[in-house]
Amino acid sequence: MKYLSACLLAALLLPCAPALADKLSDAINAAKPGDTIALPEGVFQGGVVLPAGVSLRGEGWNKTIIDANGAEHGLTIQGGNALSISGLTVRNARVAGIAVKGSSGLTISRVRATGCIVGVRVENATSARIENVISDHNTYGLVLTGGTGCAVVNCTVAECPEIGLSLPSGTGAVVFNN
Repeated sequence: MKYLSACLLAALLLPCAPALADKLSDAINAAKPGDTIALPEGVFQGGVVLPAGVSLRGEGWNKTIIDANGAEHGLTIQGGNALSISGLTVRNARVAGIAVKGSSGLTISRVRATGCIVGVRVENATSARIENVISDHNTYGLVLTGGTGCAVVNCTVAECPEIGLSLPSGTGAVVFNN
């Protein structure tokens, strides 16, 4: 594993030493299914694909920022079971801040998606949960298409002029307290 610095790692005092790297792409390349990548406070280059089975945790939506800087998607999740994405902001993607394609048991929580066409897009997922997510200043806030048994809970959509929440297809979706 590549670490940001021994000083920063000591300051974080992370048990189980999740992967920390100079760049998000370094941490992703080193991660294996079942790992959680812990990103410290800072800005990281987006446009990355999270490997199946790898979770991602930041220090907070206002502290850990993934800047897609015009990439198609800020963060893409393809497949995997029982993953979580939490505690970060994804911004400035050309299409989706977070794009999920076919996952099971994924939780996206305490995340902000901003400055994209779609804040969060979940496609063909099973039992995905989007909770405490802020989607703002996107064209579309949250889009769930296909899939089954997904939930959108305690989310805030603001300044998304076209559609705040879209559920064009799928079965058994639950939406409440938004």
